[in-house]
Amino acid sequence: MKKAVLVCGTSIFISSQIAMGAEIKGYFRTGAGQTEHGNTQECFQLTGAQSKYRLGNECEQYGELFASQNIADFSDHSTLSINGMMQFYNEYGQSLTFSGDDGYSRLN
Repeated sequence: MKKAVLVCGTSIFISSQIAMGAEIKGYFRTGAGQTEHGNTQECFQLTGAQSKYRLGNECEQYGELFASQNIADFSDHSTLSINGMMQFYNEYGQSLTFSGDDGYSRLN
């Protein structure tokens, strides 16, 4: 029992020291709107265009969560760090599964 308490306490201390220096950022958007007839938001894309335009034409649910943790600082002022990003995408009008035919989630 004492060993478990020691391991647990050490883990909490180490993780608290790591979390103090972690940098976390994010970006999220979701389409929310309706037509003048009360129907769901209509997204458009010009025929032949490879991408759609923005400013109100973002109908899907999308999110990014970025985290960075410095590991070591060197005398030449360079830094070694670990970086990671989670992304979530879901098509508009689909259930929020973020997987399968509706969308995706990934860790970079």
